[in-house]
Amino acid sequence: MHVFFEQLVFDEEIEYNPMNKIRYKIQLEKKLPRIITQEQLSVIFGNLRKNDYKFIKRDRAIIELLISTGIRVSELCLLMDEDIRLKDKYMIIYGKNSKERMIYLGADVLKIFEEYYQEFHKSIKNCHCFFINNNYSQITDQSVRNIINKYTGDFHVTPHMFRHTFATMLLEQDVDIAYIQKILGHSSITTTSIYTHVSMNKQKDIMINKNPRNLIK
Repeated sequence: MHVFFEQLVFDEEIEYNPMNKIRYKIQLEKKLPRIITQEQLSVIFGNLRKNDYKFIKRDRAIIELLISTGIRVSELCLLMDEDIRLKDKYMIIYGKNSKERMIYLGADVLKIFEEYYQEFHKSIKNCHCFFINNNYSQITDQSVRNIINKYTGDFHVTPHMFRHTFATMLLEQDVDIAYIQKILGHSSITTTSIYTHVSMNKQKDIMINKNPRNLIK
């Protein structure tokens, strides 16, 4: 039962594990989040650049946003036209329990957002949502998954893996975990701390396989 609730916390379905209040002696191994490798990201963005599909600017905007902000797919689908402030370079996200947070947008995201908006602004205005599906109505979680699958080649990637990858890459660049918590919209830093284990895994790989001492004969 504890493992079940722990998985719900990991998937951000609940904020904390109610079983934590129960004392037990078994030490459970923490499940590390699956991330997308830099090689896989290069494949995805390479496939995006080679495609001239009708909705390619929307697809690029979605994938750029996922990797650049760590936004939840549910939050992405709920973005309204008025939530995106292109001139002010930020967006408003309404997360779990309608918690509001403001996220600034980088140059790459802003550029593709402006291109996407310019091409589809009439449909966006009619729909009121920022991201539209192929029928020009509000996009769904499954639509986002289908979009990602078009560009991944022979490996499996989920929207949530972009979130894990975003957080892990920030941590590996020495960004304070408290800032990562705020950006991701975690109510507890305990949830965010899972990424420290991923970072330690990376450190282990570096120290074993890329240690400068290995070069000395």
